[in-house]
Parts: sequence; structure tokens; C-alpha cells
Amino acid sequence: MKKQFSIQLAASSDMEAADLVFESSKSAAYEQRGLEALIDDIQHEIEHKKRLLRASLSALNSDLFFLMAKHNHNVVGAISYGHCGEDIRKCTNDELGHVGTLGSLYVLPGYQGQGVGSALVQENHLLLNF
Repeated sequence: MKKQFSIQLAASSDMEAADLVFESSKSAAYEQRGLEALIDDIQHEIEHKKRLLRASLSALNSDLFFLMAKHNHNVVGAISYGHCGEDIRKCTNDELGHVGTLGSLYVLPGYQGQGVGSALVQENHLLLNF
């Protein structure tokens, strides 16, 4: 039986659960590639994503948002969306400055391959009136 997921904008109450999603999925991704010894890199990426999530929930940062995938009210995945980054604008002579970008997609290892990532990307596409 296929699991059903709800997709919602991140809320302050999702922070701890999202942090676990970031930690679990990033660590698993490095491990799958045989890179688990890169502990500092893994931790840096996890902390960066945690800071972005918190910034997205701030009224001061309206150009970034996160969506959370939930199964039985538990956060099982996350994706971010924001305006085109400075590096992309520079590399394209600002031709893509109006284009938004999807951030990293995180899905708990036990939920990978079950449509969570696809649901997050699809919902994000629907919310592009950002």
C-alpha cells in the first residue's frame, strides 16, 4: 500500500523534526558514497541547512521558504525554495535573476524511494507564485 504524505509550509514546530531529517539524510548520503569520514563537511552542511530553515521562518527573510513532507504528522522530508543565488546571477550576467531555485531535497532514509521527494518537488512547483 502506498503511503500518503501531506506537504506543508514549514512551521516553527517543525524545526526539531526537520533537523533530524537533515542529519539522517545527509549522513546516509555521505555513507552511501563511502565518504562518512568527512565528518566536518557533513556537519557543516547540516548546520547550514538548519540555519537556512530558521532564517526562512523569520519575518525578515521572505525570499526563502521550506516545505515539509509529513507522514502521520511526522516530518519525513524537506525542500527549500528561494530566489536565484548570487553566483548564478553573476555567471549568467543576471539573465536568470528572475528565476527561483530549489534547494537541497532531504528525505529520511527509510522513506526514500516512496514518492516523498517527488511530492515535495511537485508541491513546490505549484507554489511558485512566490
